[in-house]
Amino acid sequence: MAAIAYLPAGAAVDFAKDLVPVLEQKCLSCQNPNLRKGGLSMATLTEILDFDEEMIVKGGHTGSLLYQVVITEPGDKEPEMPKKGAALTDLHGGVIRNILA
Repeated sequence: MAAIAYLPAGAAVDFAKDLVPVLEQKCLSCQNPNLRKGGLSMATLTEILDFDEEMIVKGGHTGSLLYQVVITEPGDKEPEMPKKGAALTDLHGGVIRNILA
């Protein structure tokens, strides 16, 4: 994917600095503390993990529920999320992959 060119595999990723902006742009319109569509708020790491500890599984991004619902690998169907708006970019995918590594 093109994300590799912008964010090399294994690049250091910071939850607050790198992932929070992706969540704000792509997730928080529905998964916020006030709306909680599907019962989930993605406003904080604690809320994400309280919803389902498998949302973020370190050491293998494909085992993470977050990865499974927002990232499309070659040959996959369209991602489940976000339901509204454009899918995550390759750069967003790179951030998610690296934070889960």
